[in-house]
Amino acid sequence: MSAEHVDGKAGNLEDIIIYSVGIGASFEEAAKALQEAKKGDKLSLANAAVYRGEPVPETDSVLSSNAENYLKVSRFLEKNNADVDTLNAHALLGMDSKTGLINGLGYSVARELLRARGVNQGYFILLDGNDMHGHNEAKGYSNVDDYLTATGQAIVESTRSGLERRDDERKAPGRRKSDVQEDIIAHRVHDSAGDEFLVYITLQHSPENLEIVKGTANRMLNRIYELEMEVAQRHIEAGKSYTLVT
Repeated sequence: MSAEHVDGKAGNLEDIIIYSVGIGASFEEAAKALQEAKKGDKLSLANAAVYRGEPVPETDSVLSSNAENYLKVSRFLEKNNADVDTLNAHALLGMDSKTGLINGLGYSVARELLRARGVNQGYFILLDGNDMHGHNEAKGYSNVDDYLTATGQAIVESTRSGLERRDDERKAPGRRKSDVQEDIIAHRVHDSAGDEFLVYITLQHSPENLEIVKGTANRMLNRIYELEMEVAQRHIEAGKSYTLVT
């Protein structure tokens, strides 16, 4: 299938990265649901699946050795009244430079901090871009990065982290992002490809909360595609023409 821009405007599904989504009560369940979602129509804007089998507990150790060392350094810096710039530089070790979301290290640290507060249950939303090879070939890696950045922004805006962060920053400008995070939003947690995003929503497992999570995933996808269309339009206006061939 081949598709090009029409009338100088972004509007084709081929202009954006379509995501498949898996939802589960553990990362393993979400990964299995994602596999099912990927069997569907690769151009469907609602290609999401919820894990429905027997419960699969988490097998990954939440606290890695790197995360443990990170927390030791964090405590040392706090104890010695390190300045804000030093604290922020340390926080960047747990961040993904492309999207501004936390990386695998940041995810381990965030989960441990939640566990220390007695938060041990949540739902996982795993998002994975379809046909990334085709998009990278057609658009170029740097242009695809613009879409991934937009995806990260859309996810933040669609979760409690985004809402609470904006409220908090209005009340206390300059407060570090790590201080106001509620849901965990991560990019490339398991050193996976750059098109994989993970959202950990801190809710107790129940049918009612699962419906909330499904609604969050739907809102997330809608916002992702809105922002991606804006990216595609900016690329067209800048003369970045491309054709996707699959």
